[in-house]
Formats: sequence, structure tokens, C-alpha cells
Amino acid sequence: ICQEVEMKWKGKNQYVKVDKETVRRRLQGGRSCHQFNMEKNSWLTEEEEKTVVKFCLDCAAWGFPLNHRSLKFHVDAILQSRLGDDFPESGVGKNWTDQCRE
Repeated sequence: ICQEVEMKWKGKNQYVKVDKETVRRRLQGGRSCHQFNMEKNSWLTEEEEKTVVKFCLDCAAWGFPLNHRSLKFHVDAILQSRLGDDFPESGVGKNWTDQCRE
């Protein structure tokens, strides 16, 4: 599988190295680097994420979709409530919502 993918990309004049151990680990249910980083570095719990997504969809359905600033405001409020002084005063960060697209 790895060699097939590498050859396919080579045909497009692009070099891609596919590690067979990474493929084996993923086939056995291992996490991707992205999944690991999201679990390790995520501010929100899984339940909070679901709540935020539902809130965003509800607002959009009512004709009031959230912009980046509004979403950040609500997420900051959730995290400040749960984490208190352990949550930074600046909030989740200016570009935090860019991670939501992943």
C-alpha cells in the first residue's frame, strides 16, 4: 500500500513518504497526530464541543450565525466558568476558531 501511494504521487512529480509503521498503527486503531494533538491540547471537553456545535447550528438556523468574535466570546465564557483562574484572561486565542474547521 505504501509503495503504491508513493508511486502515485511520484507520477504527479511530488515526493511523498508513507511510513509502513504509521499505516500499521492506524489500521490497528491508533490515533493520527491530529487526533492526538486535539485530545491533548483541546480546551473544551467532548461534551462542551458538542454543546458549542449545537449552539452554532441553532443560531444559524434562527438566522443569526455566529462570527468568529461571537463564537470566541461564548467559548471563553464556558471555559472561564469551568476553569476559573486556570483559564487565561485573554481567552482561547485570536485564531482559535480556525481549528474548528479541521
